[in-house]
Amino acid sequence: MFFIIFTAFLQSKERIEIMGSSTIYPFSTIVAEEYAALTHHKTPLVEAVGSGSGIRLLCQKDRLHSPDIANASRRMKPSELAMCHEQGVKSILEIMIGYDGIVIAQSKSNAPFGITKEHLALALLAKVPKNNQIISNPYYYWSDIDKALPKRKIIIYGPPTSSGTREMIEEIVLHPFCIQKSIDVSQCAIRNDNSYIPSGENDNIVVQKLHNDFHALGIFGFNFLIENEDKIQGIPLNGIEANAQTIAQERYPIVRKLYFYLNMDRFDETTGLKKFAKLFVSEYILSQDGLLSDMGLVPLLDKELKTMQERLQTQQVLRREDLQ
Repeated sequence: MFFIIFTAFLQSKERIEIMGSSTIYPFSTIVAEEYAALTHHKTPLVEAVGSGSGIRLLCQKDRLHSPDIANASRRMKPSELAMCHEQGVKSILEIMIGYDGIVIAQSKSNAPFGITKEHLALALLAKVPKNNQIISNPYYYWSDIDKALPKRKIIIYGPPTSSGTREMIEEIVLHPFCIQKSIDVSQCAIRNDNSYIPSGENDNIVVQKLHNDFHALGIFGFNFLIENEDKIQGIPLNGIEANAQTIAQERYPIVRKLYFYLNMDRFDETTGLKKFAKLFVSEYILSQDGLLSDMGLVPLLDKELKTMQERLQTQQVLRREDLQ
């Protein structure tokens, strides 16, 4: 009898499970609630575990502990797709849902100031160039980096190693700086002292810390800035403020694309999964005037959204060459 019940469970799952990026978590939660209201199915379970962890869990052989969808605030890596294939998960669908800016923010009670990408790199790196040498980071105040900056302690609450946001900071800010300054990639790492404090996958905790800590800056997605404008303010980067227009035009210096990855083998196994995916890529959710644009998601262009809709309709399988 147990075998029959267990086999039936494996053949059909009544609740959609979504894991991954904390940046996409609020967007997926809204879509999950809309899906439940429209279909009267169970509300999908959404968990913020980080982009890398979400993708890794998506590709587990153990179906009992793997989600149907992985949210990611950066694109899947070829090595991750290869890992999925090795685990037998080969029918993966890639959907881009919009754009995001990675913002640097502070308490609204602070006086406004701006920094450059180089200032940010010098504040974050464990080792920096000085006097023709690569040394352990000696900068503990912003004014140590540039006398024009305020004499405030460098305290940055940011994402952990599991986060796609952290990976994008490394890719867009740190690695170009290290290459320019001839710093070996092995030394191009974020500092691990009290100047940089990994703050888990709950970006709301970072917002709260900024509200309470005069010195601190925080790193997170643009939508958290929009949702908390009564408490925090963005810091211009290279003289450009983060807003929907500068992000959409990719003028803001740290812009990324947001994705979800779906295991299409689950279409026949998880109740309502295809309906949920169709809702997510609908004009109602993702268009320029869609539900998520009011939540701080910078929307796709109309032609990009149509491409994503066609990708879902044709169930286009993600290939290694697509990720090159």
